[in-house]
Amino acid sequence: CQELPLIPEQDSRDIEVVCNLYESLLTLQRQGINGIWARIIKNAFAPLFNKEFDYVAGNPPWVNWESLPENYRQDTKPLWQEHGLFPHGGMDTILGKGKKDISMLMTYVAMDKYLKKGGKLGFLITQSVFKTAGAGQGFRRFRLGSGEHIQVQHVDDMVELQPFEGASNRTSVV
Repeated sequence: CQELPLIPEQDSRDIEVVCNLYESLLTLQRQGINGIWARIIKNAFAPLFNKEFDYVAGNPPWVNWESLPENYRQDTKPLWQEHGLFPHGGMDTILGKGKKDISMLMTYVAMDKYLKKGGKLGFLITQSVFKTAGAGQGFRRFRLGSGEHIQVQHVDDMVELQPFEGASNRTSVV
């Protein structure tokens, strides 16, 4: 925590918050209970984001639904359903149409919770949400859980650029 590029005279409160969060996460890691970090971080930072913004930019995590801890899947399942990101069930899911990525959910939640009406979002996101026949179908509805239509202005294909050196993922910017 001492190696953070912060200026103690100007950033003393920030240093204290970051160091406390780091120590808490490190303790959880050492105790082997790191599967609850998402909820801890959500709760720790929720008061900072109790408003909407004109612009939201980010690079949400790219993790397949199947790779998420079971308790996290259960906790977030209502959000997936609320935003219509699970259009398939039964045999379609078994045949691969249900391969979801957490970046899909993060994108919709960011738009729903943090973006002002008329605001703009820019996210680095896996290209599969735009190209896969089944898994991205719910994402490509471009409607929030409330039914509000999302206007996508542009999607950039970053595959040839390969923004993440050494990674085999297929990147796009929405």
